[in-house]
This record gives sequence, C-alpha cells and structure tokens, in this order.
Amino acid sequence: MIDILIVNDNRYREQFSSELLADYLKKKNFIVKIVSKNIFRTAIQTLKPKAVIVPRVQTDFHDIFEYREKYKFKLYFVPVEHSGGNESGIKSFMKNYLKKDNLDKNHSKKLKKNISKVFVPGQFYKNILLKYELFNENQIIITGTPNSDLWFKDINVLFKKKENTKKTIGIATSFKSFMFGSDFKSIQHSISIVSEYKKNLISDNNNYLVNTKSLEKDLFFVWYEMFQFMLINKIITDNKNLNFSIRSHPMESIKNVKYYKRVKKNLNIDRNLILNEWISNQKMILSFGSTLLYDSYFSGTKSYSLRRFVPNNILDLVDEYLKPAYSEFPYQPENFDELYKIINSNEIQDVNYFTKDSENKIHETSILSFNYPRKEKSYKIIGDEICNNLKIYQKTFFDKIKMYYFIFIIFLKQIKLSNFSFKYKYVFLDKFYNPLNIIDNYKIKKYIKIILKK
Repeated sequence: MIDILIVNDNRYREQFSSELLADYLKKKNFIVKIVSKNIFRTAIQTLKPKAVIVPRVQTDFHDIFEYREKYKFKLYFVPVEHSGGNESGIKSFMKNYLKKDNLDKNHSKKLKKNISKVFVPGQFYKNILLKYELFNENQIIITGTPNSDLWFKDINVLFKKKENTKKTIGIATSFKSFMFGSDFKSIQHSISIVSEYKKNLISDNNNYLVNTKSLEKDLFFVWYEMFQFMLINKIITDNKNLNFSIRSHPMESIKNVKYYKRVKKNLNIDRNLILNEWISNQKMILSFGSTLLYDSYFSGTKSYSLRRFVPNNILDLVDEYLKPAYSEFPYQPENFDELYKIINSNEIQDVNYFTKDSENKIHETSILSFNYPRKEKSYKIIGDEICNNLKIYQKTFFDKIKMYYFIFIIFLKQIKLSNFSFKYKYVFLDKFYNPLNIIDNYKIKKYIKIILKK
C-alpha cells in the first residue's frame, strides 16, 4: 500500500532526522509515514509498506523479522547513536534481546537474512560488524549518523542565535533509568527492580555477606547516576544567581524532571525536538560525557566536562560501554571554585578552553564515531540507496483513496496511543510521536523545508 514506513524509537533523539529523511524521500515521489515504536506492528499490518526503516533490531523490535517474513517488505536498519566508536557498546547494542552476555549466532543469521542494508556511523562500526560476522560486507554502508547532518555549516547556521539572547547555562544529563527513570513509577520502584535481595547476599556459616560481584551493575544505577545528580544539584543550588536549562537524556521521564524543577526556581526543562536550537540558546553547556558534546562543539557553543568531579572508584564500577562517552576533549575544571568562576564569567576565555591537541582529538574521534567531517549528508546517502532499490508503484485513484483512509486510521491510533493509552501509562507519553504537537511539528517542517531547498 504505502512505499516506506519509518519507525522511531525515541522522539527526542530521532524525530528531526526521521522527518528530514522522510521529506527527502517524498520529494522522490514515495509515500512515507513515520510512527512510534509502540504502534509499528499495527502500522505494518494496516499500511503494508514496501520498505520499513528501523533504529533497532532487538529489544522492542525483536519480532520485526517475523513481520518481514509475513509481509515481504525490504528492511533497512539505521542504528541510533550508541557508542559508535566503542567495540563493547556496538556489541551490546547488537545483542539479541534474549542474550544479555553473549552475541547470539541465530540472531546474526536473522540480521544477514532479513536486512537489506545497515547504514552505520563510520568505518570502525563497520569493522566491528564484520569482525563478529553480524552482517555481510555488501549489507553495510557507511553514512555517518543522521543527527550529525546538523553539524554541516550550511544547516547549523539556521539555528544560530545572537550572543546577547543566550540566557541560560545548559546541562546535558546522562541518567538513563534511575534518578529520572523512564520505565519506573517511582525511585522506590526502580531500586526494587535493580536490586534483588537474595541474589545480592551470600552465606558464610549462617552469616550473610554482600555479594559485591552481583551488585556491580546495580551500583552503576545507584551510585554513579545518583552521584551525577548530586553534583548537578549542588551546582544549581550554589549558583542561585544563574539560570540553568536541563536537557535530560532522551530515555528519561519528564515526570521526575518536572518535580525537580518545582523545587529549583532557577531551572527550566528543555523538551525541544530540535537539539541544535536548544544548544544555540545556551551560554555554555555542562555535561559528564555525551555525544551532545560533539553537537555543541560543531555548533560553536562552549562545553565543559564534569568528568573530574566523579571519583574513579565509582566510575570504575561502570561497564566499559556505559562510561561517560567522549568526555576527554572538552575543558575539565579541576574543582568547584574554577567551575563557578567559569559559569559566572561574562566572557569565556578561549585560551582556557581548547588547545590544538584537544581540537585534533575531537576530529580524530568524530571521524571514528560519526564519519564527520564528510562530503555528503547521511539523509541523502540513505535516501538515495533506498530509492535505487525500491520501485515506485503506480496507484490508481481508488488505491489512493484506500491508502489515505488507512493512513488516517494510523494517525488516529497514534493520537490515542500518545495521549490516552492505559497500557503505556508509565512509559511517559512525551516520548511518543504525538501528531497533536502541532507547534513542534510545524517548527520541524519549517527547518526541513529550508534544508531541502539548499
């Protein structure tokens, strides 16, 4: 029925790049629809697409292969940005949802059999996929990440703001499931999930001891994320004269962040679907380590890493691929006095910010992880590859009536899911692709229209 279905895992990470790719494909005369991950099965059954683009091939998407077998569509895989320059991170992201510790050979066979093309961030990512025989050489295309398309100067200039309009200091958090957990009803609920009483104790002559080995992963949630939150809370509390803006991790719950905002008067929450617009509004950005540090660097906004504030004995407990990503190249204040001097200064001294060595390191790692700088934008590479391998089927007048009727049905189902579903009551609704967010959707379309005209 329709030509292409694009599935979003998380709106705040993928919406802009999905819309950009969709509109590029529409210019090639394809009929394209974007849906959230919680409705993609219904969308496939109803709209019967000729091709489906997914950001994951495990966890919530584990049955995509069964749907491909049944409905005979081409399957394209554009990995969301998870540790593109880290072998452990790539392996973790590619694991079968049933296999937590080892790569599953049967899962690899499904990848090779079902996926037409996988569009990866860079050569390193491709090498890892080949090393572990997850894909064949002819399946993999190096594109860079879709979000890094916004780093190109001709696109980035659209989001620039005048210096005197920047009012807040940005904080990019990396909490994922504990302090602002998206899957938990409360912090108490999260603690009960990540810590099982019996498995965490060992018996020694009827005396119980803590099994520290079994607690290591739990300690990541409890200590590392809590420590980050304590540091951020201290910075905001100690600088009541400054205004801060939190850009919480895409997987975090807006509910708990809103509660935190109520007790901090000098704080606002950002849920802007256009990351670069938020970045351009900040005087500077603070983070423990995130791919957002690359976004801010290539956008020309100064960023500072809080890495040195986290004790090594806490950081060492974290799995390698979960450690703060790419946190070495921004300037790292030595202590709170130095940090407070920086954030309260009217001007940022470049001499204290980047050295030639640190800038070289940024470019070395950005090539490794994002294939950037590069000549071509990833949405064009991905779009052209799909266009070259997918025929446009001519539709009669009655075909079009039927098609748009079912597209409208999916539109209504998406509204219901995003706003009224009890099933996803605690999977907070601000993450979903909500068609009723008219202002946000219009703003995205406005930028994309300008980009596609370039």
